[in-house]
Amino acid sequence: MSKDTFFTTVGVGGIVLKGNCVLIVFDASIKRWTLPGGHVEKGEALVSALQRELWEETRVEAVVEKVVALRHAVSSEGDSDLYLVYLMKWARGEPLADGLEILDAKFDDVQRVLSDYELSGLTRRLVEKLVAGELLGLSEDKYRPLETQNITNYTLIC
Repeated sequence: MSKDTFFTTVGVGGIVLKGNCVLIVFDASIKRWTLPGGHVEKGEALVSALQRELWEETRVEAVVEKVVALRHAVSSEGDSDLYLVYLMKWARGEPLADGLEILDAKFDDVQRVLSDYELSGLTRRLVEKLVAGELLGLSEDKYRPLETQNITNYTLIC
């Protein structure tokens, strides 16, 4: 591999709302409360990846409403990491942590989440913006140009 080769990873996360409560998970690797989500697998659509991760981690199902954040980070080696966060509405299921990646999962009042939990920095920022009414977001557009017919998963968000 040449020194100019770099990798891009894509992850997805969900702000899952159930009334005035938000779903948070205790991530075993970072030892903090965060939003549920994970990496997009090869050939997987973004929303499918999020719904799969949500189910695997918490046994909760939710409906995507819109994209509310995009985080892009570049490492010192030049690798690129994209993370899309969706606002979601709870559909069914009660949180049950997988016990591997996620040690605990629960819905709690958004104000209590900000005051009583040790959150990851990004999770804290997103929940603060949610409370302030600043997560206006983008929505998926079902438009698909003809020239994308050889592409398996095509998503336009605007």
